[in-house]
Amino acid sequence: MKPLRVLLFQRGELWVAQCLEYDIAAQGKNPNDAAYQWERAFVGQIVAGFQHDLKPMANVLPAPPEYEEMFNEARFGNHARPKSWELPPSCQLPPLLEQRVHFPA
Repeated sequence: MKPLRVLLFQRGELWVAQCLEYDIAAQGKNPNDAAYQWERAFVGQIVAGFQHDLKPMANVLPAPPEYEEMFNEARFGNHARPKSWELPPSCQLPPLLEQRVHFPA
């Protein structure tokens, strides 16, 4: 399975986790919370598919193109983070996800 790409970015006071392959997003108070809420939304979408005898994710479209652009402009891993900001070890996303953090210019 190809890894899912999830973009983490701040919008106002909230953080947003937006998947690119599927238009599933969630918000949180910080990157860790946004990632956690996204995982819950993603699993919920799969469960809902099974409950309705649908192939999981079959009816979920990709995210709008502007998120792909943001993802491509974002930096990967530690290179994206200012030195004053560290993602805590407890906030690591599952290995199936490619995580990028977008910091507005």
